Amino acid sequence: SKSALKDGDREQPGEVYTFQDVTRLKEMEDQVKIMDRLAAVGRLASGMAHEIRNPLASMSGSIQILGQSLQLDDDNKRLMDIVLRETNRLDQLLTDFVLFTHPDQRKKKQIELNTVIMDTIELFLSNADHGSITVDTDLNGSIMLEADPNQIKQVLWNLFVNAHQAMDIGGTLSIRTTKIPAAELKGMSQPLPAGPHARSWVQLTVADTGCGIDEDDADKVFDPFFTTKPRGSGLGLAIVYSIIESYKGQVSLKSQKDRGTAFTILLPAV
Repeated sequence: SKSALKDGDREQPGEVYTFQDVTRLKEMEDQVKIMDRLAAVGRLASGMAHEIRNPLASMSGSIQILGQSLQLDDDNKRLMDIVLRETNRLDQLLTDFVLFTHPDQRKKKQIELNTVIMDTIELFLSNADHGSITVDTDLNGSIMLEADPNQIKQVLWNLFVNAHQAMDIGGTLSIRTTKIPAAELKGMSQPLPAGPHARSWVQLTVADTGCGIDEDDADKVFDPFFTTKPRGSGLGLAIVYSIIESYKGQVSLKSQKDRGTAFTILLPAV
């Protein structure tokens, strides 16, 4: 901004310029936009999921009964298996939808984050499709959270799968954890919530060496149903954002094209 610099004779010998860094303000505005979009979709989704799931369950049950009572040739049996498989896929999509709109808070308990991470890594690497990547961990100390362990595993799994898809020819998946006093956190994109858990925070970073994210897509990756994958549902990262936000935390990303992507999560520590 610019203002006129005037002396005692009302002359204008110069101008005064004021510079202000608005980076944090812009980041906060982006966070609010994401939350508004998620809230709007969530209101629609919760009603739709209930209305669709009931007839879907009836269809699935009826098809299974027909499959048991009818004598089907191989072609008709294959067609019926396709119907059942796609019905189950729709049901899983609805389950993800409900998790995205209303993360369940009833199963929260004190958990050790690094133990949950190692369990999820072991499960992830047990899938033969994920054998092309190398996992590098740097898990510092014992870090306690108050959370639903299944939801934290869901967050980790979605980030791991996203990283694997970005490294289709192999690469390195890095997982880092550290505990940070609130006073040391600078430049956060949203204010830290007050309360007994605000004294220290857990920082979890999941990074890959994959293809990276286009700059034009970076602000859309947490939007539900936005995906650049041929068979992706677009709910994985939206669920990650929804769960972390429900714990009063935050998730952000940094990405470079053809260099990789890093997701950073901040959660209140116990």
